[in-house]
Amino acid sequence: MDEGGSYSARLALLREELVKTGLERKAAIAEFDCIIREVPGMLPAPDGSLRIHQAHARMVRAEDAHIQLLKRYADLLIEQSKKLRRD
Repeated sequence: MDEGGSYSARLALLREELVKTGLERKAAIAEFDCIIREVPGMLPAPDGSLRIHQAHARMVRAEDAHIQLLKRYADLLIEQSKKLRRD
């Protein structure tokens, strides 16, 4: 594959991964919000704190994964932009 094709393929793959991680992020946020609504505010259920903590951890991991992909996507765009300016 030529460099342009390689760039296009990498860009397409990153876009697909961004969609996937974006959906995972939204699902984790929705799960966290649902648990927060289920657990009474003043008197949490015995496992309420644990459920909140675990859902929050999943949400943070999903957000971190999405942010890392956004950085990789931006780096690829910047790399290609610099290459085009040199050529």
